[in-house]
Amino acid sequence: MGFKNYSKFKISFNENKVYNSGIQSLFLRHLRGGQSHILNSICTPNPTTKPHYDKNQPTQLEKPTIIQFEHVLEGTDLKVKRELQVPSTIEEDILKFSEDFRTLAQCCDWDENRSFKILRGILSPQLFQIIVGKTTSEDILAELLSKKYPISDKHLYNKKLLELRQEDYIYINDYANAITEILKRYSLCYKMSRREVENKYNEIFLYGLDKECLMKFTLEGIHEPADFVSKISKIEEMIIEYSSNNQIKQPRPIEQNKEQKSMLKFCPYHKSTGHDKSECLVLKHRKEEGKNNKTSTFKKNISIIREKETIKYPIINVKLTEEEINAECLLDSGSCKSFINQDFCINNNIKIDNIKEFEVKLADETPVVINKSCLVPISFKNTSPGINCKLYVINNLS
Repeated sequence: MGFKNYSKFKISFNENKVYNSGIQSLFLRHLRGGQSHILNSICTPNPTTKPHYDKNQPTQLEKPTIIQFEHVLEGTDLKVKRELQVPSTIEEDILKFSEDFRTLAQCCDWDENRSFKILRGILSPQLFQIIVGKTTSEDILAELLSKKYPISDKHLYNKKLLELRQEDYIYINDYANAITEILKRYSLCYKMSRREVENKYNEIFLYGLDKECLMKFTLEGIHEPADFVSKISKIEEMIIEYSSNNQIKQPRPIEQNKEQKSMLKFCPYHKSTGHDKSECLVLKHRKEEGKNNKTSTFKKNISIIREKETIKYPIINVKLTEEEINAECLLDSGSCKSFINQDFCINNNIKIDNIKEFEVKLADETPVVINKSCLVPISFKNTSPGINCKLYVINNLS
């Protein structure tokens, strides 16, 4: 079940308060009475969803430029290859590029002169025009970031920060990381100091935190965002561990009213449900045989196979799920045995087993000995999964 489907359900906290289950937060679902096995079903985020924090979503028309670097680990003979994705326009993720380049320069132990030459050499012509006149690698990165995050965008990123809510993130760490990433961009627009960034982070974290959650931990003496993250993360781990170790309990079956007449069909001949005596082909044939021949006897141990043209039951399409073979079958609600053509089995490599033989009669009273069967998974057309059916093999069905 995907995340969006949870909007169809509600989780009850008490008799006077009902919360919409559009809340994604694992901890908040637990706090408001969510069942552990239901919580476990949302513990894996959609891997195709990649968070995006910049002003505009970049449109990647061409394959990204990826440059590979090789260096030797200090004190060893091991060679390590590292990749760096280089943006071609200012609309791409310049912040990630600047962080990745600094990490690469540190791992490869480049000095400033080498870092400067490499950085100038890998930039696209469009980005190179922006950094003309810069003499250090840090000056180049700072200039790119100032063009990417101008002061005019500060209100946009401030709005993004104020829209963040704990309930929209499955894990508390995801909520904290979102604040950190957007705050990086906001601080570049504002040229904020580290102390200002820390104060802004604390303010936004508590602003978007669920009020019930905030009150719960405040009463426990927890006030710092780092302590909130640590405490809630441990509870999330406990919820997931508990959920994975407990099977989902099946709902209790609906008990039928004893005064209500049973709607189940029952065949007295086959002593089974699924059809009644008016739908049983064996009993119908017996009745017709008795009308046509008063002296005839009915052998209970002999099955009757009628030609499909003489039987007014629908023909349906089924699929042999292992081989994806479509076949046409007669839907017979009164059948006690199911048969399949031997040539069809041979042509489609279906395994045939030997069984104790028994006799059936065709519509023209021709006796046929059956001594083979096969086990085939089938499904109705366009449905899944299949069900295993035991079919008796016969030379000719017509």
